[in-house]
Amino acid sequence: DHDHDHDHDHDHDHDHDHDHDHDHDHDHDHDHDHDHDHDHGEQVEVTSEGSEFDPPVEKSQVPQGAWICDMGTVHYARSEEGDGTCPLCGMDLVLHEE
Repeated sequence: DHDHDHDHDHDHDHDHDHDHDHDHDHDHDHDHDHDHDHDHGEQVEVTSEGSEFDPPVEKSQVPQGAWICDMGTVHYARSEEGDGTCPLCGMDLVLHEE
């Protein structure tokens, strides 16, 4: 009887592993959705005090008329020129407009 109980426990562990794999697949789908939102280029919010973006955003995601630190991507932007420099890296801010 003792051997029989041991076999039963083994089957139970196998079922548990299967459930774990299913959860992993679900997490992967969630990550994919997040990447899709980023590629879509949603507009970011820029404040007069300045907004930091980590990770950096594309220039197309920054509202028109904002002052941005343009390094290919944007890691800092503000809606007003202020002192005209980026507090994160010291580069001059540029007016983002078409």
